[in-house]
Amino acid sequence: MNFIEIFQKVSNEFDPEIAILVSIAHSINLSLKITNKDLIKNNYTNRLNAKTREILWEHPDKIDLVIQIREALPTLLIGQEMAGLGGCKQKTLKEIMEENT
Repeated sequence: MNFIEIFQKVSNEFDPEIAILVSIAHSINLSLKITNKDLIKNNYTNRLNAKTREILWEHPDKIDLVIQIREALPTLLIGQEMAGLGGCKQKTLKEIMEENT
């Protein structure tokens, strides 16, 4: 999923500022390398969330929402690919986020 698709999907359900912040969080996800330490201690998600909070520090009220949306993006992509197969229906980001909480 490229950044334009992410922005469009998120801005359909949230305001454009959130969509831009989610795109930034996704770029952090793509740029952060997974280390052997992360694999051993299962620490990658914590590092990713910490880095996201560090970079998006100017938006403290929106960081938790951005992290939730970023975590829901892979499920959204899978749902988009599987829509129509065997009766699968594509869910919205808000539906996916409600299931994850």
